[in-house]
Amino acid sequence: MNFAQNLIQLRKQRGLSQEELAEILNVSRQAVSKWEAGINMPDIPKLIAIADEFGINLDDLVRSSFKEKNKDFYPTRRGADCKADFFTEGAQVATESSSGTINIVSGGKILKVGSGSTIYLKNEYEYVSKIKIGRLPLVHIHTGNGGQCARGIIAIGNIAFGALAVGGLSLGLFSFGGVSIGLLLSLGGMAVGGVSLGGFSIGLLAFGGCALGMGAFGGFAAGKVFALGSIAYGPVSIGENIEAALRLTEHTSKEEIIRYIEENAPYVSGSILLKLFRFLL
Repeated sequence: MNFAQNLIQLRKQRGLSQEELAEILNVSRQAVSKWEAGINMPDIPKLIAIADEFGINLDDLVRSSFKEKNKDFYPTRRGADCKADFFTEGAQVATESSSGTINIVSGGKILKVGSGSTIYLKNEYEYVSKIKIGRLPLVHIHTGNGGQCARGIIAIGNIAFGALAVGGLSLGLFSFGGVSIGLLLSLGGMAVGGVSLGGFSIGLLAFGGCALGMGAFGGFAAGKVFALGSIAYGPVSIGENIEAALRLTEHTSKEEIIRYIEENAPYVSGSILLKLFRFLL
């Protein structure tokens, strides 16, 4: 019987659901699901917490058998990968002791395993706040080497979904990441949102190297209402390209640009958009 099977049996004996166990251990339900599916294992402090919660020792929790052991132990440095009998996340040091056991040190705590064990060291961190709004935690942080996903009001992870989302791929009301989609504000290498800022940007108000939107500002700007850029296309367009309605030169003054906007885009005049133009110009 391996760790995943042990955990399933212990949880069911206690009459706990995956969600209830996750709340006790302060992790996400998805984390417990991955443990029980054998995809990975908790970090050392979590293993100790699980053993303490169910009143068993660590050997009985993680080992499949006391009689049969893999005789090949692979000393590893932090973050290295190797063949595995079971998984640990975030382990830091593995050293062989004189008693024939291996001491794995993580977060100031020690897990002892037999010297015949094979261990996979994986860097991963997860935090789930106990405070929830609806079914979502207030804060969920899930990072590491892989596609770790965070879901919360405030979500930080390799992939993040939340009201405030920060990640390589992020989706939320306010979103920040490599690829970012934000309903209100989006900031990223590629950004899509109400107000978007990015290398490639699409939004009602878009700023970027390449910007597309109702109002667009960028090296290349295409706007349904207004465009400002080195190359600009729009009903009211200001740029260096000859097609621009107002062609910018080194002699074009800020006052000329503002006057042109006021004369040709009366719906912009007096709006917050014009105030933004004044600030940018």
